[in-house]
Amino acid sequence: MKALLKHPWWAITAGVSAAAAGSVHGFQMSDALAFSVGPMTLRPSLGVSEAFTDNLFYQKSGPDRVSDIITTASVGMTLALGREIPVNPWMDFFEEENNFATLGYDLSYLAYASHSDLNAPNHTLTLKDRWKGNRLAIKGSDTYAMLTGMLGGGNNLKQSAARTIFNDNYTLDYRLSEKTSLYLNGSHASTDYATGTPLYDIQDLRGTGGFSFKALPKTSFFGEVYYGLQSIGSNLPAMPKGPDLTVMGGFIGANGTFTPHLTGMLKAGYEMREFSDHTPAPGQPVVEASLTHRYREKTATSLTYSRRGVISVQSAGVALTSDTFTLGVDQRLGTTGQWSANFRASAQMDGYSSSGYYANRQDQWYRFNVGLTYQIRVWMAANLGYEYEKFSSNTPGIIDYDVNRVTLRLAVGY
Repeated sequence: MKALLKHPWWAITAGVSAAAAGSVHGFQMSDALAFSVGPMTLRPSLGVSEAFTDNLFYQKSGPDRVSDIITTASVGMTLALGREIPVNPWMDFFEEENNFATLGYDLSYLAYASHSDLNAPNHTLTLKDRWKGNRLAIKGSDTYAMLTGMLGGGNNLKQSAARTIFNDNYTLDYRLSEKTSLYLNGSHASTDYATGTPLYDIQDLRGTGGFSFKALPKTSFFGEVYYGLQSIGSNLPAMPKGPDLTVMGGFIGANGTFTPHLTGMLKAGYEMREFSDHTPAPGQPVVEASLTHRYREKTATSLTYSRRGVISVQSAGVALTSDTFTLGVDQRLGTTGQWSANFRASAQMDGYSSSGYYANRQDQWYRFNVGLTYQIRVWMAANLGYEYEKFSSNTPGIIDYDVNRVTLRLAVGY
Protein backbone atom coordinates (compact mmCIF):
# COMPACT_ATOMS: atom_id res chain seq x y z
CA MET A 1 0.00 0.00 0.00
CA LYS A 2 2.92 2.37 0.69
CA ALA A 3 4.04 1.90 -2.91
CA LEU A 4 0.59 2.88 -4.10
CA LEU A 5 0.53 6.07 -1.98
CA LYS A 6 3.80 7.12 -3.54
CA HIS A 7 2.34 6.66 -7.00
CA PRO A 8 2.22 9.90 -9.07
CA TRP A 9 -1.16 8.94 -10.57
CA TRP A 10 -2.81 9.65 -7.21
CA ALA A 11 -2.24 13.31 -8.00
CA ILE A 12 -4.21 12.89 -11.22
CA THR A 13 -6.99 11.09 -9.35
CA ALA A 14 -7.24 13.91 -6.86
CA GLY A 15 -7.18 16.53 -9.61
CA VAL A 16 -9.93 14.88 -11.64
CA SER A 17 -12.07 14.39 -8.53
CA ALA A 18 -11.71 18.00 -7.44
CA ALA A 19 -12.56 19.37 -10.86
CA ALA A 20 -15.48 16.99 -11.26
CA ALA A 21 -16.97 17.80 -7.88
CA GLY A 22 -18.08 21.23 -8.98
CA SER A 23 -16.27 24.46 -9.71
CA VAL A 24 -12.65 25.48 -9.26
CA HIS A 25 -12.38 29.26 -8.92
CA GLY A 26 -15.75 29.68 -10.66
CA PHE A 27 -14.98 27.27 -13.53
CA GLN A 28 -17.64 24.66 -14.23
CA MET A 29 -16.31 21.33 -15.49
CA SER A 30 -19.36 20.83 -17.71
CA ASP A 31 -18.36 23.94 -19.69
CA ALA A 32 -15.25 22.15 -20.96
CA LEU A 33 -16.82 18.84 -21.97
CA ALA A 34 -18.50 19.74 -25.27
CA PHE A 35 -17.64 22.25 -27.99
CA SER A 36 -19.86 22.74 -31.05
CA VAL A 37 -19.23 24.62 -34.29
CA GLY A 38 -22.09 24.15 -36.73
CA PRO A 39 -22.65 20.39 -37.19
CA MET A 40 -19.26 19.55 -35.61
CA THR A 41 -18.94 18.60 -31.95
CA LEU A 42 -15.76 17.98 -29.95
CA ARG A 43 -16.12 16.01 -26.71
CA PRO A 44 -13.12 15.41 -24.40
CA SER A 45 -13.19 12.81 -21.63
CA LEU A 46 -11.12 11.88 -18.60
CA GLY A 47 -10.99 8.78 -16.47
CA VAL A 48 -9.03 7.21 -13.67
CA SER A 49 -9.32 3.80 -12.03
CA GLU A 50 -7.68 1.77 -9.30
CA ALA A 51 -7.78 -2.01 -9.71
CA PHE A 52 -6.57 -4.70 -7.32
CA THR A 53 -5.76 -8.16 -8.69
CA ASP A 54 -4.69 -11.14 -6.61
CA ASN A 55 -3.10 -12.96 -9.56
CA LEU A 56 -1.27 -10.55 -11.84
CA PHE A 57 0.46 -13.18 -14.00
CA TYR A 58 -2.43 -15.69 -14.18
CA GLN A 59 -0.58 -18.41 -12.26
CA LYS A 60 -1.54 -21.33 -10.02
CA SER A 61 -1.05 -21.04 -6.27
CA GLY A 62 2.63 -20.73 -5.37
CA PRO A 63 5.50 -18.22 -5.42
CA ASP A 64 4.61 -17.09 -8.97
CA ARG A 65 1.14 -15.98 -7.86
CA VAL A 66 1.49 -12.29 -6.97
CA SER A 67 -0.95 -9.45 -6.40
CA ASP A 68 -0.71 -5.82 -7.45
CA ILE A 69 -2.63 -2.56 -7.71
CA ILE A 70 -2.97 -1.07 -11.18
CA THR A 71 -3.73 2.60 -11.74
CA THR A 72 -5.16 3.51 -15.16
CA ALA A 73 -5.37 7.16 -16.18
CA SER A 74 -7.05 7.91 -19.50
CA VAL A 75 -7.80 10.91 -21.66
CA GLY A 76 -9.91 10.82 -24.79
CA MET A 77 -11.28 13.02 -27.52
CA THR A 78 -14.22 12.45 -29.90
CA LEU A 79 -14.91 14.58 -32.96
CA ALA A 80 -18.42 14.11 -34.35
CA LEU A 81 -20.11 15.30 -37.52
CA GLY A 82 -23.82 14.94 -36.86
CA ARG A 83 -25.20 13.07 -33.87
CA GLU A 84 -24.61 9.39 -33.27
CA ILE A 85 -27.66 7.65 -31.82
CA PRO A 86 -26.90 4.17 -30.42
CA VAL A 87 -28.95 1.46 -32.09
CA ASN A 88 -29.43 -2.26 -31.67
CA PRO A 89 -27.19 -4.29 -33.98
CA TRP A 90 -30.22 -6.15 -35.32
CA MET A 91 -32.25 -3.02 -36.08
CA ASP A 92 -33.34 -2.42 -39.67
CA PHE A 93 -31.03 0.04 -41.48
CA PHE A 94 -33.86 2.35 -42.41
CA GLU A 95 -35.22 2.49 -38.86
CA GLU A 96 -31.96 4.01 -37.66
CA GLU A 97 -31.76 7.75 -37.22
CA ASN A 98 -29.35 10.45 -38.36
CA ASN A 99 -26.32 10.28 -40.62
CA PHE A 100 -23.10 10.82 -38.73
CA ALA A 101 -19.36 10.26 -38.60
CA THR A 102 -17.27 10.15 -35.42
CA LEU A 103 -13.52 9.99 -34.93
CA GLY A 104 -12.28 9.13 -31.46
CA TYR A 105 -8.90 8.74 -29.79
CA ASP A 106 -8.18 7.36 -26.32
CA LEU A 107 -4.88 7.22 -24.46
CA SER A 108 -4.73 5.07 -21.34
CA TYR A 109 -1.63 4.70 -19.18
CA LEU A 110 -1.34 1.63 -16.97
CA ALA A 111 0.89 2.01 -13.91
CA TYR A 112 1.64 -0.91 -11.56
CA ALA A 113 2.33 -0.22 -7.90
CA SER A 114 4.79 -3.13 -7.41
CA HIS A 115 5.83 -3.98 -10.98
CA SER A 116 6.75 -0.68 -12.61
CA ASP A 117 8.56 -2.53 -15.42
CA LEU A 118 5.08 -3.39 -16.77
CA ASN A 119 3.97 0.27 -17.01
CA ALA A 120 2.78 1.04 -20.53
CA PRO A 121 0.54 3.34 -22.58
CA ASN A 122 -2.36 1.98 -24.65
CA HIS A 123 -3.68 3.84 -27.71
CA THR A 124 -7.06 3.35 -29.41
CA LEU A 125 -8.33 5.14 -32.51
CA THR A 126 -11.91 4.58 -33.71
CA LEU A 127 -13.94 5.73 -36.70
CA LYS A 128 -17.70 5.13 -36.98
CA ASP A 129 -20.04 6.35 -39.68
CA ARG A 130 -23.52 5.89 -41.10
CA TRP A 131 -25.28 7.28 -44.16
CA LYS A 132 -28.68 6.44 -45.62
CA GLY A 133 -30.71 7.56 -48.58
CA ASN A 134 -34.12 6.52 -49.85
CA ARG A 135 -32.97 3.04 -50.85
CA LEU A 136 -29.26 2.81 -50.12
CA ALA A 137 -27.65 2.75 -46.68
CA ILE A 138 -24.03 2.35 -45.60
CA LYS A 139 -22.57 2.00 -42.14
CA GLY A 140 -19.17 1.05 -40.89
CA SER A 141 -16.64 1.03 -38.07
CA ASP A 142 -12.85 0.92 -37.88
CA THR A 143 -10.66 0.39 -34.83
CA TYR A 144 -6.90 0.65 -34.56
CA ALA A 145 -5.32 -0.14 -31.20
CA MET A 146 -1.78 -0.44 -29.84
CA LEU A 147 -2.07 -2.38 -26.59
CA THR A 148 0.35 -3.72 -24.00
CA GLY A 149 -0.74 -5.93 -21.11
CA MET A 150 -1.08 -9.38 -19.63
CA LEU A 151 -2.92 -12.15 -21.49
CA GLY A 152 -5.07 -14.71 -19.73
CA GLY A 153 -6.90 -17.77 -20.94
CA GLY A 154 -5.06 -20.45 -22.88
CA ASN A 155 -2.65 -17.87 -24.34
CA ASN A 156 -1.09 -17.12 -20.95
CA LEU A 157 2.54 -16.04 -21.45
CA LYS A 158 3.52 -15.11 -17.85
CA GLN A 159 4.66 -11.78 -19.33
CA SER A 160 3.24 -8.58 -20.78
CA ALA A 161 2.47 -8.78 -24.51
CA ALA A 162 2.50 -5.85 -26.94
CA ARG A 163 0.13 -6.13 -29.88
CA THR A 164 -1.46 -4.07 -32.62
CA ILE A 165 -5.13 -4.71 -33.42
CA PHE A 166 -7.18 -3.78 -36.48
CA ASN A 167 -10.94 -4.26 -36.81
CA ASP A 168 -12.92 -3.03 -39.82
CA ASN A 169 -16.56 -3.77 -40.61
CA TYR A 170 -18.74 -2.23 -43.34
CA THR A 171 -22.25 -3.04 -44.54
CA LEU A 172 -24.00 -1.86 -47.69
CA ASP A 173 -27.79 -2.30 -47.72
CA TYR A 174 -30.10 -1.73 -50.70
CA ARG A 175 -33.87 -1.66 -50.19
CA LEU A 176 -35.74 -3.30 -53.05
CA SER A 177 -39.15 -2.60 -51.53
CA GLU A 178 -40.76 -1.72 -48.21
CA LYS A 179 -40.24 -5.31 -47.03
CA THR A 180 -37.27 -6.64 -48.98
CA SER A 181 -33.60 -5.66 -49.04
CA LEU A 182 -30.22 -7.00 -50.15
CA TYR A 183 -26.97 -6.44 -48.26
CA LEU A 184 -23.23 -6.94 -48.54
CA ASN A 185 -20.83 -7.00 -45.61
CA GLY A 186 -17.05 -6.96 -45.53
CA SER A 187 -14.96 -7.41 -42.39
CA HIS A 188 -11.29 -7.54 -41.48
CA ALA A 189 -9.79 -8.39 -38.10
CA SER A 190 -6.12 -8.85 -37.27
CA THR A 191 -3.86 -9.08 -34.24
CA ASP A 192 -0.13 -8.46 -34.75
CA TYR A 193 2.02 -9.38 -31.74
CA ALA A 194 5.44 -7.84 -31.19
CA THR A 195 8.42 -9.72 -32.65
CA GLY A 196 9.64 -12.29 -30.14
CA THR A 197 6.19 -13.07 -28.74
CA PRO A 198 5.58 -16.87 -28.79
CA LEU A 199 2.15 -16.47 -30.41
CA TYR A 200 1.07 -16.36 -34.03
CA ASP A 201 -0.25 -13.19 -35.58
CA ILE A 202 -3.72 -13.79 -36.99
CA GLN A 203 -5.72 -12.16 -39.76
CA ASP A 204 -9.36 -12.83 -40.67
CA LEU A 205 -10.93 -11.55 -43.90
CA ARG A 206 -14.60 -12.23 -44.60
CA GLY A 207 -17.23 -11.26 -47.14
CA THR A 208 -20.99 -11.84 -46.68
CA GLY A 209 -23.98 -11.45 -48.97
CA GLY A 210 -27.59 -11.77 -47.90
CA PHE A 211 -31.23 -10.80 -48.19
CA SER A 212 -33.85 -9.72 -45.66
CA PHE A 213 -37.64 -9.93 -45.76
CA LYS A 214 -39.83 -8.11 -43.23
CA ALA A 215 -42.59 -10.67 -42.78
CA LEU A 216 -44.05 -8.93 -39.71
CA PRO A 217 -44.28 -5.24 -38.80
CA LYS A 218 -41.28 -5.46 -36.44
CA THR A 219 -39.67 -8.77 -37.40
CA SER A 220 -37.52 -9.70 -40.40
CA PHE A 221 -36.26 -13.05 -41.68
CA PHE A 222 -32.96 -13.29 -43.52
CA GLY A 223 -30.54 -15.63 -45.23
CA GLU A 224 -26.85 -15.11 -45.98
CA VAL A 225 -23.73 -16.83 -47.29
CA TYR A 226 -20.13 -15.94 -46.52
CA TYR A 227 -16.57 -16.74 -47.57
CA GLY A 228 -13.48 -16.04 -45.50
CA LEU A 229 -9.77 -16.59 -45.09
CA GLN A 230 -7.90 -16.91 -41.79
CA SER A 231 -4.10 -16.75 -41.90
CA ILE A 232 -1.29 -16.68 -39.33
CA GLY A 233 2.26 -15.34 -39.22
CA SER A 234 5.09 -16.31 -36.85
CA ASN A 235 7.01 -14.03 -34.49
CA LEU A 236 9.88 -16.38 -33.68
CA PRO A 237 12.26 -18.28 -36.05
CA ALA A 238 11.36 -21.55 -34.29
CA MET A 239 7.67 -21.11 -35.11
CA PRO A 240 6.88 -22.74 -38.47
CA LYS A 241 4.75 -20.87 -40.95
CA GLY A 242 1.25 -22.26 -40.79
CA PRO A 243 -1.29 -22.98 -43.52
CA ASP A 244 -4.20 -20.64 -44.24
CA LEU A 245 -7.73 -21.71 -43.32
CA THR A 246 -10.54 -21.14 -45.80
CA VAL A 247 -14.09 -20.97 -44.45
CA MET A 248 -17.38 -20.98 -46.33
CA GLY A 249 -20.87 -21.17 -44.91
CA GLY A 250 -24.34 -19.76 -44.60
CA PHE A 251 -27.03 -18.75 -42.10
CA ILE A 252 -30.77 -18.38 -41.91
CA GLY A 253 -32.32 -16.36 -39.13
CA ALA A 254 -34.68 -13.72 -37.78
CA ASN A 255 -34.25 -10.36 -36.06
CA GLY A 256 -36.35 -7.58 -34.61
CA THR A 257 -39.10 -7.56 -31.98
CA PHE A 258 -40.45 -11.02 -31.20
CA THR A 259 -42.80 -10.06 -28.35
CA PRO A 260 -43.66 -6.74 -26.65
CA HIS A 261 -40.77 -7.33 -24.23
CA LEU A 262 -38.33 -9.44 -26.28
CA THR A 263 -36.02 -8.19 -29.04
CA GLY A 264 -32.96 -9.69 -30.64
CA MET A 265 -31.38 -11.76 -33.37
CA LEU A 266 -31.21 -15.52 -33.95
CA LYS A 267 -29.36 -17.27 -36.75
CA ALA A 268 -28.06 -20.77 -37.36
CA GLY A 269 -26.15 -22.37 -40.21
CA TYR A 270 -23.28 -24.59 -41.28
CA GLU A 271 -19.62 -23.85 -42.02
CA MET A 272 -17.11 -25.80 -44.13
CA ARG A 273 -13.39 -25.37 -43.43
CA GLU A 274 -10.24 -26.37 -45.30
CA PHE A 275 -6.54 -25.75 -44.63
CA SER A 276 -4.38 -24.78 -47.59
CA ASP A 277 -2.09 -27.79 -46.93
CA HIS A 278 -5.11 -30.14 -46.64
CA THR A 279 -4.73 -30.65 -42.89
CA PRO A 280 -8.10 -32.00 -41.68
CA ALA A 281 -10.56 -29.29 -40.63
CA PRO A 282 -14.07 -30.77 -40.48
CA GLY A 283 -17.18 -28.69 -41.05
CA GLN A 284 -19.51 -27.81 -38.20
CA PRO A 285 -22.81 -26.10 -37.27
CA VAL A 286 -22.50 -22.39 -36.43
CA VAL A 287 -24.88 -20.28 -34.35
CA GLU A 288 -25.26 -16.66 -33.28
CA ALA A 289 -27.96 -15.45 -30.89
CA SER A 290 -28.54 -12.20 -29.03
CA LEU A 291 -31.73 -11.59 -27.02
CA THR A 292 -32.78 -8.76 -24.72
CA HIS A 293 -35.83 -8.96 -22.46
CA ARG A 294 -37.36 -5.87 -20.81
CA TYR A 295 -40.14 -7.01 -18.51
CA ARG A 296 -39.98 -3.86 -16.37
CA GLU A 297 -38.91 -0.34 -17.22
CA LYS A 298 -35.89 -0.51 -14.91
CA THR A 299 -34.72 -4.04 -15.70
CA ALA A 300 -33.07 -5.44 -18.83
CA THR A 301 -31.87 -9.03 -19.18
CA SER A 302 -29.68 -10.12 -22.08
CA LEU A 303 -28.56 -13.53 -23.30
CA THR A 304 -26.03 -14.20 -26.05
CA TYR A 305 -24.63 -17.40 -27.52
CA SER A 306 -22.19 -18.01 -30.33
CA ARG A 307 -20.65 -21.12 -31.84
CA ARG A 308 -17.86 -20.41 -34.32
CA GLY A 309 -14.70 -21.85 -35.75
CA VAL A 310 -11.35 -20.12 -35.23
CA ILE A 311 -7.69 -20.83 -35.90
CA SER A 312 -5.19 -21.39 -33.08
CA VAL A 313 -2.61 -18.68 -32.33
CA GLN A 314 -0.42 -21.18 -30.43
CA SER A 315 0.17 -23.88 -33.04
CA ALA A 316 0.21 -23.89 -36.84
CA GLY A 317 -2.49 -25.78 -38.70
CA VAL A 318 -4.81 -26.20 -35.71
CA ALA A 319 -8.52 -25.34 -35.81
CA LEU A 320 -10.88 -25.17 -32.86
CA THR A 321 -14.54 -24.61 -32.12
CA SER A 322 -15.48 -21.96 -29.58
CA ASP A 323 -18.84 -21.93 -27.74
CA THR A 324 -19.55 -18.77 -25.71
CA PHE A 325 -22.54 -18.05 -23.45
CA THR A 326 -23.16 -14.70 -21.73
CA LEU A 327 -25.95 -13.69 -19.35
CA GLY A 328 -26.34 -10.06 -18.33
CA VAL A 329 -28.72 -8.10 -16.10
CA ASP A 330 -28.91 -4.29 -15.89
CA GLN A 331 -30.99 -2.81 -13.10
CA ARG A 332 -31.74 0.82 -12.29
CA LEU A 333 -32.05 1.46 -8.55
CA GLY A 334 -34.15 3.98 -6.67
CA THR A 335 -36.24 6.83 -8.04
CA THR A 336 -33.58 9.43 -8.88
CA GLY A 337 -32.08 7.56 -11.83
CA GLN A 338 -28.56 8.04 -10.48
CA TRP A 339 -27.92 4.51 -9.21
CA SER A 340 -27.68 1.36 -11.33
CA ALA A 341 -26.30 -2.16 -10.95
CA ASN A 342 -25.14 -4.72 -13.48
CA PHE A 343 -24.28 -8.39 -13.51
CA ARG A 344 -22.48 -10.44 -16.17
CA ALA A 345 -21.64 -14.15 -16.25
CA SER A 346 -20.01 -15.89 -19.20
CA ALA A 347 -18.71 -19.33 -20.06
CA GLN A 348 -16.45 -20.17 -23.00
CA MET A 349 -15.63 -23.71 -24.11
CA ASP A 350 -12.92 -24.21 -26.75
CA GLY A 351 -12.66 -27.64 -28.35
CA TYR A 352 -9.69 -28.48 -30.58
CA SER A 353 -9.76 -30.88 -33.52
CA SER A 354 -8.74 -34.52 -33.16
CA SER A 355 -5.46 -34.07 -35.03
CA GLY A 356 -2.42 -31.83 -34.71
CA TYR A 357 -0.31 -30.71 -31.76
CA TYR A 358 -3.28 -29.94 -29.48
CA ALA A 359 -5.41 -32.91 -30.50
CA ASN A 360 -8.60 -33.20 -28.42
CA ARG A 361 -7.65 -30.27 -26.18
CA GLN A 362 -10.55 -28.83 -24.17
CA ASP A 363 -10.42 -25.41 -22.48
CA GLN A 364 -13.03 -23.96 -20.14
CA TRP A 365 -13.08 -20.24 -19.27
CA TYR A 366 -15.57 -18.76 -16.79
CA ARG A 367 -15.98 -15.07 -15.93
CA PHE A 368 -18.31 -13.36 -13.48
CA ASN A 369 -18.59 -9.66 -12.62
CA VAL A 370 -20.93 -7.38 -10.74
CA GLY A 371 -20.87 -3.60 -10.60
CA LEU A 372 -22.54 -0.61 -8.98
CA THR A 373 -22.63 2.79 -10.73
CA TYR A 374 -23.49 6.20 -9.34
CA GLN A 375 -24.23 8.96 -11.90
CA ILE A 376 -22.91 11.92 -9.90
CA ARG A 377 -23.64 14.37 -12.70
CA VAL A 378 -24.86 13.93 -16.26
CA TRP A 379 -21.22 14.18 -17.28
CA MET A 380 -19.62 12.22 -14.43
CA ALA A 381 -20.00 8.67 -13.07
CA ALA A 382 -18.32 6.52 -10.43
CA ASN A 383 -18.27 2.73 -10.57
CA LEU A 384 -17.27 -0.02 -8.16
CA GLY A 385 -16.87 -3.51 -9.64
CA TYR A 386 -15.83 -7.03 -8.70
CA GLU A 387 -14.73 -9.70 -11.18
CA TYR A 388 -13.90 -13.39 -10.80
CA GLU A 389 -12.21 -15.39 -13.56
CA LYS A 390 -11.38 -19.09 -13.73
CA PHE A 391 -9.61 -21.01 -16.52
CA SER A 392 -8.87 -24.73 -16.85
CA SER A 393 -7.62 -27.08 -19.57
CA ASN A 394 -7.18 -30.85 -19.97
CA THR A 395 -3.80 -30.37 -21.67
CA PRO A 396 -0.48 -30.51 -19.75
CA GLY A 397 1.53 -27.32 -20.00
CA ILE A 398 -1.54 -25.07 -20.14
CA ILE A 399 -1.84 -23.14 -16.88
CA ASP A 400 -5.04 -23.46 -14.84
CA TYR A 401 -5.75 -20.41 -12.71
CA ASP A 402 -8.31 -18.28 -10.94
CA VAL A 403 -8.18 -14.55 -10.24
CA ASN A 404 -10.15 -11.94 -8.27
CA ARG A 405 -10.24 -8.25 -9.21
CA VAL A 406 -11.78 -5.20 -7.55
CA THR A 407 -11.95 -1.93 -9.51
CA LEU A 408 -12.96 1.60 -8.56
CA ARG A 409 -13.38 4.01 -11.48
CA LEU A 410 -14.28 7.66 -12.00
CA ALA A 411 -15.20 8.85 -15.50
CA VAL A 412 -15.78 12.42 -16.65
CA GLY A 413 -17.27 13.26 -20.05
CA TYR A 414 -20.41 13.02 -22.15
